[in-house]
Amino acid sequence: MSSNSRSIEDIFAKYLDTRPEYDFTTTDTVQHQLWVISDVADINQITEAYKALDAFYIADGHHRSSSSARLFEKRNNTAATGNEPWNYCLAYILNESNVRIYEFNRIVKDLNGLSKEDFSQAFYVNEAPENHKPTAKGEFSMYLDNQWYALNLKHASTTLDTQLLSELILTPILGIEDLRKDKRIYFMEGPKGTEALKKEVTKNKQGVAFGLFPIPANEVKSIADKRQTMPPKSTWVEPKLRSGLVVYELD
Repeated sequence: MSSNSRSIEDIFAKYLDTRPEYDFTTTDTVQHQLWVISDVADINQITEAYKALDAFYIADGHHRSSSSARLFEKRNNTAATGNEPWNYCLAYILNESNVRIYEFNRIVKDLNGLSKEDFSQAFYVNEAPENHKPTAKGEFSMYLDNQWYALNLKHASTTLDTQLLSELILTPILGIEDLRKDKRIYFMEGPKGTEALKKEVTKNKQGVAFGLFPIPANEVKSIADKRQTMPPKSTWVEPKLRSGLVVYELD
């Protein structure tokens, strides 16, 4: 944590010792508390501290950020003063230490006419304990035919696990060409757990589930710094605010 981050956290700590302006629990049993910072000196100190930070990374909400940028480009003109609402976007900024990045697991409805032996082309496939979870990068868990398996890469790779799974299994073996459009595949956020993956495959009475190891924050930032993109549904980031909890009006 930088000195600028510490100064921001110090101000926040002062407010956290007071009663929140809003305090309620939503239907998903998540408690939300909001404090309003109205002291001009505190606002200026926070503003200057954020200005001095090297970079911000969008962990969640990149589509909304992109649409805000397009709105600015569309409405901005020579008559604009710079104070119009579209010059700003609503953001929820967290210190990296407060962000939790989970895996996004995959479930495929059928085996494309194949069997688990076909997965051994690039992986060592071994039976694993109930509700097995990957313990490191390059390892996947798999639930198939009422049994959990551990899939370990035969050759080390620096490629993202989500990309590896697509390149080595989903596309060449299971025939999933487009993660966004193929209706045979769907995704489940990591916090739901391995038991939920098992239940989905059991309910479908066929198919396979793959559990992934979470992508660490430094790898996510490295990809952003290189201006690269991750495959769809690579990370599930928490905490998440309730949609519409805070609204910024554009008119």
